[in-house]
Amino acid sequence: MTAADHKPYVGPRPFGRDEKDLFFGRDREARDLCSLVVAHPLVLLYAASGAGKSSLLNAGLIPLLEQRGYEVLPPARVGGRIPDAIKTTEVDNVYVFNVLSSWADPSVDPRQLVNVDIAGFLASRLHRKDAAGEPVLRVIFLDQFEELFTFAPERWHERGALIRQLAEALAGD
Repeated sequence: MTAADHKPYVGPRPFGRDEKDLFFGRDREARDLCSLVVAHPLVLLYAASGAGKSSLLNAGLIPLLEQRGYEVLPPARVGGRIPDAIKTTEVDNVYVFNVLSSWADPSVDPRQLVNVDIAGFLASRLHRKDAAGEPVLRVIFLDQFEELFTFAPERWHERGALIRQLAEALAGD
């Protein structure tokens, strides 16, 4: 699944990870947010739509974390399109499926993700090692998380399972 499979942004397009050299004027916010991410296992960034959260994340925070040696998975979204080859009834949790689709290598068949949980998916991914051979810390981001309340409202009962899976992954990874 690609970014094109997700709902398009309304308004200006956010900066991407590859545009960090074009992104400026938010250095202090990026450094402050980086400090929070390094110090706490869970950080919530909330602001009005269009305030630049995705740009700050993509072009500000992620490059800082990568410079410090963290393994940063691509920002994930809970909303998105289920591929036509998969019946929605086959997907255990549509929100989890979309998160995993955001992280999966493009070569992975999306059908392999329909019954996978977040902790299992992360456990199956090899951790990058530092110079001493120790696994580096992994950071995940959920962007546009408000989609949890707007995407697939008929599957509202799966929202709690997503939160539980994220908590389990945080404890286990």
